[in-house]
Amino acid sequence: MKLKLVLLALLFAHQIHAQTKVWFDTDIMIGMPDKAAREVDDGITLIMALKQPQIQIVGISNITYIDYSYEIIHKIVKWHHKGAAIPVYKGSPEAADLGTENDATKALYQALKKEKLTILALGPMTNIATLIQNHPDIIPQIEKISICAARTPDMIFNPGNGKLNVFDYNYELDPKSMDILLNSTIPLIFAGYEPSSYTHIGTIDLASLDRTNEADK
Repeated sequence: MKLKLVLLALLFAHQIHAQTKVWFDTDIMIGMPDKAAREVDDGITLIMALKQPQIQIVGISNITYIDYSYEIIHKIVKWHHKGAAIPVYKGSPEAADLGTENDATKALYQALKKEKLTILALGPMTNIATLIQNHPDIIPQIEKISICAARTPDMIFNPGNGKLNVFDYNYELDPKSMDILLNSTIPLIFAGYEPSSYTHIGTIDLASLDRTNEADK
């Protein structure tokens, strides 16, 4: 799984003393029914981000499985955020409609018109690339984009115990959108596969969870 701990560390390593305003764009799928419960990484990252005093999440947008994740995001924010309400917006439903405006791209554009923001992009880049392509005037307002993607060329992406080979969903689902970011003037920070592949959640970590808490369950 693509672990987002590394991404948070990269994003905030040089900004410990100053609060950073962040827009959170996510393909969150935690708890989604499938052959097995879907990946927990984006859910854990959102919980962690809500607890970081050095950042302020000003808005959250989703991408893929937007109806399911919209409800999940609201639950996590309700359980873990005690401050002012954080608005949540639905983005691209399938990461296959580059250039098509949605609630997320419209809201992010308006937020950037008010102030400069850092974008934390955890899923495919469709929402962000649509914003950049349709509104190049807003590019100077984007401080940086931290992206959970990339790996060494020819390195197999096989998370967990190494028996499952998968593609890099964040990049390969919508490479045209990623190309727009790569060819822009916006500073990009990549959290690749290698750092997260050495981090595992074990029985000690699971034992520390509070099973009486809805979010921990």
